[in-house]
Amino acid sequence: MYVRLLTFFTVDDVYRKLHKLNPRKGCGPDSIPPRLLKSAAHILAAPLLTVFNNSISQGQFPDVWKRADILPLPKCKNPTEAKDYLPIALTSTIPKCMERLLVSELQALMSDKHRFAYQKNKSTEDALILTLETITETSHMPRTMYMESLFISQVLLTPSVQGR
Repeated sequence: MYVRLLTFFTVDDVYRKLHKLNPRKGCGPDSIPPRLLKSAAHILAAPLLTVFNNSISQGQFPDVWKRADILPLPKCKNPTEAKDYLPIALTSTIPKCMERLLVSELQALMSDKHRFAYQKNKSTEDALILTLETITETSHMPRTMYMESLFISQVLLTPSVQGR
């Protein structure tokens, strides 16, 4: 059973993601160019919304969306061996739109000053600074109270999973 943490997407959400596509990007294995998706965003938003929301509610990501075209990109001027190439995976644009919608939702769920993973402009340095600040602020407390404070702050910093 899947726990519903995300809200379903709206037609406007899908339209905006399609409309923001870079028309100059290449297409993946489905051969649907981003230029077409962008220009037909007003028509495609509703049907894609149904596919996206069904995919989320059923917990299924279509196998066809997991495919990629691998393009060898030369690392140097005159590549002669396999190690001279960087493999680039070209995936289809439609699943990328859904992934971007999911990332936006997940980032909104995780927006908290005490969360650092997968957040823009946050790093392990920020987490260490917050930990040092907590230690400094509580260092004057008796040892038991200090340890309780660290434990409580750790519990507050640890993300909880609903439904478990």
